[in-house]
Amino acid sequence: MGHRWVYFVVDIADYFLQPLYFNVKAVEFKIGSELDILNRTLSGLREFKKLLRLKNADWLLPISKVLIYAASLFGTSRGGVMVEVSGQNNNADRNMCLSVFANERGEVIPSILPSLATQMILRGEIAYRGIVPLPDWLPQEKFLEELTKRQVGMAEKTDETGTWLAVD
Repeated sequence: MGHRWVYFVVDIADYFLQPLYFNVKAVEFKIGSELDILNRTLSGLREFKKLLRLKNADWLLPISKVLIYAASLFGTSRGGVMVEVSGQNNNADRNMCLSVFANERGEVIPSILPSLATQMILRGEIAYRGIVPLPDWLPQEKFLEELTKRQVGMAEKTDETGTWLAVD
């Protein structure tokens, strides 16, 4: 995914729900595009809103839309998502970092899990209700198979060297 300037996503329910469901202290969601200038500008808009203590900044939406449209003229369809988790397991510090990425049509990434779940529900393959750990309803082998069908890859960053290794 490379080093890049990223910015915090607008407040979403996951900021409040994930600490409750997963017993974690903090959750952060950040996003970044290929264009550093876009990332920095959107970060600046967020800081501007905080500085002015604006509760309603809807007037900034048209500015953001214009910026994103202009940036889309220079970007590609590559995409990716990275999840990094750190904490303690048996009193030992533990870090894990996984990435899902696509060289083309990266916009499909957010829809993969919901579409798989929908297909499996419609075929009667899922009998679970509520929040279920991913491996309980979608084993890693099946998940990787579905990613491969969509030309999406998965990699894990090693703790020791920080090197990304493909997950097969």
